[in-house]
Amino acid sequence: MRIARINMNTEEINYENITHDSKYFLLGARALTSQIVHNEVPPLCDPLSEENKIIIATGLLAGSPFPCSGRTSVGAKSPLTNGIKEANVGGRPAMMLAFHGIRALILEGKSTTLKLILIDNEGIKFKTAEKYKGYGNYELHSKLRGNYGENIGIYSIGLAGEFLMKAASIAANDLEGYPSRHAARGGLGAVMGSKRVKAIIIIPAKSSKVIFHDIKNFRALSKPFAKYLAESRKTFSIYGTANMVRAMSVLGGLPTKNFRRGTFNKATEISGEKLHELVVARKGKKQVPCCPTCVIKCSNVILDEDG
Repeated sequence: MRIARINMNTEEINYENITHDSKYFLLGARALTSQIVHNEVPPLCDPLSEENKIIIATGLLAGSPFPCSGRTSVGAKSPLTNGIKEANVGGRPAMMLAFHGIRALILEGKSTTLKLILIDNEGIKFKTAEKYKGYGNYELHSKLRGNYGENIGIYSIGLAGEFLMKAASIAANDLEGYPSRHAARGGLGAVMGSKRVKAIIIIPAKSSKVIFHDIKNFRALSKPFAKYLAESRKTFSIYGTANMVRAMSVLGGLPTKNFRRGTFNKATEISGEKLHELVVARKGKKQVPCCPTCVIKCSNVILDEDG
């Protein structure tokens, strides 16, 4: 596996192989993103300056059949907190990055114009994104799928990211192709916007570059984890992560009024049970996986009153 360093100033791309003697060996996801930010980003820098870096990393087991291994960690110095931040997201792209043999992308510097980064079987390329300026994520993804194919993976920003808003997220397309998955903590969409990157597009690899020493044994070792997750997922599969709303409110840990309070007197109205009633009444979707290897399936799709 490799780390790809992408300089947005010069459009240079350098690869670092992750070997047994690499300082990032056995690091993935938030451990990898946070370590790179710690090592390489000046602590006192402006989060929206060229000195900051944004890292998009897969987990150690991405590209494998291990359950729930297809998520992405995004890391940078946060414009919202000024600390090291990691935001996690599901969707298609993590597995697709891994199949290309990429553990992480590091975006450095700042482009003078809005860009797309295209990852295909030939490598990493830059494309102009000026015609997509001002697009929201749904319109953008629709256009990109039309231009590059329905099976692509996408990380993107919308208007909030372009305008460097400190709560901007990075969208990833879900298994149906929609940008419904978001790395939303810490305003990292603004950091991506500060690099002048509108979207990262991943074309499906012709063949996976993930190497297994013994795939048969790996599958056997993975099965108990899948079994335990399947057994413990029951309430999350039915009620989603909103299942925790009432409990967190009782414990004083439900962010209310920008966390000035930890309890909400109408928590039952936004609880998992209440949302489940809407899903059933409006014939929405239940138990939707967040990524290709998800066995918990805690997502629900709630339709509006018109279906």
